[in-house]
Amino acid sequence: MVVAHSAKSDVIHVPTEMLQWASRTSAAYFLTAHDLDLVRWFAGDRIVRVYAQGARGVLDRNGIDAYDAIQSSVTFANGSIASFEASWIHPNTYPSFTDDYMHVICENGVAYLDRGREGTEVFETDRVRHPKHSTVYEQDGRIYGSFRHALEHFTHCIRAGIEPLTSARRVMGVVSALEAIHRSLDSGMPEIVDDGSGD
Repeated sequence: MVVAHSAKSDVIHVPTEMLQWASRTSAAYFLTAHDLDLVRWFAGDRIVRVYAQGARGVLDRNGIDAYDAIQSSVTFANGSIASFEASWIHPNTYPSFTDDYMHVICENGVAYLDRGREGTEVFETDRVRHPKHSTVYEQDGRIYGSFRHALEHFTHCIRAGIEPLTSARRVMGVVSALEAIHRSLDSGMPEIVDDGSGD
């Protein structure tokens, strides 16, 4: 991976009505965490530095002490870069709870993920692919999609006694990056990420 960009947004119902604890979290913790994990996997390396900015106002006026939106820029140890945008003030009239878009640029191709269209496009040097994916759907009374796949993988790992792809060790890098994002919001400066790896 050379560069990635993620934009994830929720409707304002989420922080104002669904989450009674919205003042004790942030759009980055609630939304960016998922894409940080995925992009770390694409990059194949750990995040070493972050810089973040936030915008406030809408949620403050609704009595919720939280940023409306957070933009984060991250640098990986291998030199790859990524940006993450998270907001949770889309109007409740928006057609879905979550709007989610990501693009990943690599040395020999580009991938686009648009959750709103449940579509993925992969452009490689010699071909174009449109892998099918869905978060969750029901067919003939059965649930399919990535949620089911994730649960099946997790239960398989428990039964087989092996570490899941999303292990506690791997997630520590995500948590460390999120902590650094919030330190950067407070300091207004770039922050170093200490993921405990000792590197």
